[in-house]
Amino acid sequence: MQVDRILVFGAFGHRLDHMFSNVNALIKVKAFTPSPIYLIGNHQQAFLLDSGEHHIYISDLEVIKWCGLVPVSEPVVSKTTGLKWNLDGETMEYGALISTSNEVIENHITINCDGRLLWMMGD
Repeated sequence: MQVDRILVFGAFGHRLDHMFSNVNALIKVKAFTPSPIYLIGNHQQAFLLDSGEHHIYISDLEVIKWCGLVPVSEPVVSKTTGLKWNLDGETMEYGALISTSNEVIENHITINCDGRLLWMMGD
């Protein structure tokens, strides 16, 4: 069966260990399906971005209050537009720079990256 997207509801719950397990599942499942997979919680959602150029469209800026980008394995060089604090070729990695507590300020966001990132946003 071919599906155009997979939605995982209740993906964040109330336990940090379960949230990390769901992000890990996102990475593992990519090997089995070309369909995008979205983790959805009560007030947030997240999905993986592979290396390349990505366009995210937000229809109502009043709904999305925050966003973040974090690398999921290796360091990632990124450039963004449409955010309050855009990245301009910085390298993100754990233990150094990650992009959290950012804000969406335009309806069209672009993200260019040379590795896999987790995009998250919420109200």
